[in-house]
Amino acid sequence: IKDLDVLEKIINQGKNQSQIFDLLTQINLSHSQSEILNKFRNIIHYFFNYDCLTISMLNSEGKKANIKLVDGIKKNLPVSNDFNINGTINGLPYIRKVLINESSSKFNLFRFSSSERVISSDINFIGAPLNIDEKLWGAIMIENFSGNTFSDNDEKLLSLIVRAMEASMHWHTEYQNMYENAIKDGLTGLLNHKTFVDRAGEEIERARRFQHHLVFLMYDLDKFKRINDTLGHPYGDYVISTTAKIIKDNVRSIDLVARYGGEEFAVVLVNTTTEAAMTVAQRIVDNIADYNFNLEDKEVKMTISSGLSEYPNDSDRLKDLVQYADQGLYKTKENGGNGVTIYQSIVS
Repeated sequence: IKDLDVLEKIINQGKNQSQIFDLLTQINLSHSQSEILNKFRNIIHYFFNYDCLTISMLNSEGKKANIKLVDGIKKNLPVSNDFNINGTINGLPYIRKVLINESSSKFNLFRFSSSERVISSDINFIGAPLNIDEKLWGAIMIENFSGNTFSDNDEKLLSLIVRAMEASMHWHTEYQNMYENAIKDGLTGLLNHKTFVDRAGEEIERARRFQHHLVFLMYDLDKFKRINDTLGHPYGDYVISTTAKIIKDNVRSIDLVARYGGEEFAVVLVNTTTEAAMTVAQRIVDNIADYNFNLEDKEVKMTISSGLSEYPNDSDRLKDLVQYADQGLYKTKENGGNGVTIYQSIVS
């Protein structure tokens, strides 16, 4: 509230004071990071006359920054989309860790790298670091190539915009974390049961609309109880999480993979027929059988059973497709496990 009160006082009276409030209220925490940055780009563009605006993010090593947004003159941008924070104008907010309002004549620095051509002999710039959860996250840099300087009023405006950005990006991160926790299994990182049901239903509707085929696979680790009973639950968690990774690594990013419950997993292969899916299904079974599970020098071998059903040949209802794949899985168990059973092979 105090920030907004100060903001109202420093905004030029000739401008529409409600503009920034309208822009801020348009920010939705469920938006992507790029969408939120674009909203703030609009705010900055409204209040500042600039030739180039750059918003960047510090990389994991802390020595380079990745460019997330550029507005205005896009000359001399690094080809790799990142730049060293040491020895560059755009790196100054990272190095100084405070708002800066300077001219390039005071520095012997390139904007991004030594390979660039000089746009102007004297660039005026104002920039500030962005901190999220008290950690340096990124920076804003506003540049003017025509000799116009930035005022004390500009510094106050940028400081308030930075604080609004930091708050928005913090809550965006929190929102994403809560969303991930709500849809994913905590142990494996796969979709949880409820989310799988929702997403699988959506895939059926999409397949119906575009006349695609879907393959449903149910997996269950064979004789898993012996792991918990003999080696303990931490080892059982290790087996489950490792199995999840093997399954995930053997399907495409567009396919659905979920921990359906306990040691049971569910997979939906999108736009795939039974014939094509069998290669994937069997490869998962073989990879798990070949894997040496080893934790704290305790090594075990595991196998997994699977059942397969197909939309729309077996059914066009989610409940049926899961049930039919489960029936195939149980048939595999009856036959000793470590395999895949197609539902149609049971009923035909």
